[in-house]
Amino acid sequence: MFMTAIGNCSRVIQGFNSQRLGSFINSFVKGISTGSALNMDSIKIATYEEVKDLPNHPEKLLIDVREPTEISETGSIPTSINIPLGQVRRSFSDELSDREFEILYHVKKPKLDDYLIFTCRTGNRSNQAIQQILPLVSQVEQALKSSSEEFKAKYQHEKPSSDQEIIFHCKIGGRAQKGAEQAASLGFTNVRNYKGSWTEWAQKENL
Repeated sequence: MFMTAIGNCSRVIQGFNSQRLGSFINSFVKGISTGSALNMDSIKIATYEEVKDLPNHPEKLLIDVREPTEISETGSIPTSINIPLGQVRRSFSDELSDREFEILYHVKKPKLDDYLIFTCRTGNRSNQAIQQILPLVSQVEQALKSSSEEFKAKYQHEKPSSDQEIIFHCKIGGRAQKGAEQAASLGFTNVRNYKGSWTEWAQKENL
């Protein structure tokens, strides 16, 4: 799974969340098959431009790890789905079947090599979300064996494949980062964190 985090969100775009980080990415997240250890340095950073262009990339998934109450107050970035930070670990583990994941988030549960981008408001929760997923590596096999029906039923979205691009976001990027790391730990090879998250998105969209 490829994960990316998005930091502070200064404005909103129509697409996804991303924080204003001068540079693009650090390094690719290696999948479980490589046996490589995942850490914060292995999580790529998604930019505002990338998030803005997400509507043109349905193969990528943008995940907002903020609380529903926060989103109701600010709104959300186009194409993003909401998986609160506290639910990221369970959602990406084998505790939640593909069908349940889809029912909750209306998208297919990401596979180990899917592209994910986590976002929040400032980037902190995005990072936390990624960290939460990392410890779930031992559950990768079971997660891959789960169906995508429950995921779709819950999120109204096809469960992501292991190589699908998924972007996480929250308010400032912290929870999104953790969410992305959590996904990466499960084997998703294309996960990212929109570090700018909602904060940057709102600023750029003049919201």
